[in-house]
Amino acid sequence: MGSRLGAHSHAAVAAGMRVFGFTGGRHCGAAHPERLLAPGAEQVMERFNELPGLVPAAF
Repeated sequence: MGSRLGAHSHAAVAAGMRVFGFTGGRHCGAAHPERLLAPGAEQVMERFNELPGLVPAAF
């Protein structure tokens, strides 16, 4: 996603959406979680099976 990563998160936050980031892809490096959190992601997960535990905590 490169430079679009922050733009997507900013747009979602601006629209009033809650943002969850995913860092489990091969394209994700060590800095990827911070690149998701900085523009507004509330939570970052490395595996999709973590999502059910994050959603109740966010609401």
